[in-house]
Amino acid sequence: MCDKIWPVLSEMFAPWITPYWTRNLREPTAAWIQQLTDDRSVLLPWIITDGPYANRTMAMFAECIRFIIDTMPASSKILSFVWQFYVVNYAHSSVKDHVLNVVHGNLLSLPWDRFNPAINDIELMIKVIDQYLPDCHLFLGSTFTWVNWSVWINELMTTQSLPIASRMHVCLLNLLVKLSNEPNVRQVRKKQVGEHRTDIHRRTKLVH
Repeated sequence: MCDKIWPVLSEMFAPWITPYWTRNLREPTAAWIQQLTDDRSVLLPWIITDGPYANRTMAMFAECIRFIIDTMPASSKILSFVWQFYVVNYAHSSVKDHVLNVVHGNLLSLPWDRFNPAINDIELMIKVIDQYLPDCHLFLGSTFTWVNWSVWINELMTTQSLPIASRMHVCLLNLLVKLSNEPNVRQVRKKQVGEHRTDIHRRTKLVH
């Protein structure tokens, strides 16, 4: 069901909340629009003064996602779509703070404790953490600490081959080390990150 709902929902809101990458535009952008941004490679979805209006739109987007999670069975998968949507559209150095602040404030209100990352979600986490994107690292760290990684690992070991499970353990350990060294992330659930890191170390030894 989420596979059918998400494209409709995201495409409905995308024109109002996502950046336009100029390389993907079919027609030249008007000069007055280009003057609204310092970076000609991207047209941000709103300017600083339009922040309150953007916040209302993002809040409606988040509320639609929350409604789906609360009312439809097996709908937590939509959080994977949200994470992928976030990385594709916002995890870029060209996206400014006034956009990220609105996005983060609303997306962090979602129930990330129900997020069950797929393998490609983990790979996207690695992609984000390997770039210099401090604000995005904070968002990643905030969502990361909500995931029940013990349950996730147990499921991984029973559903995936040993090579894939081993690779995911390495990725997860990589994330734990890098996130724990992020100054901003250290302030987010510091105790939980330490507990997860200890658990992953123990399980990695069992796999190898």
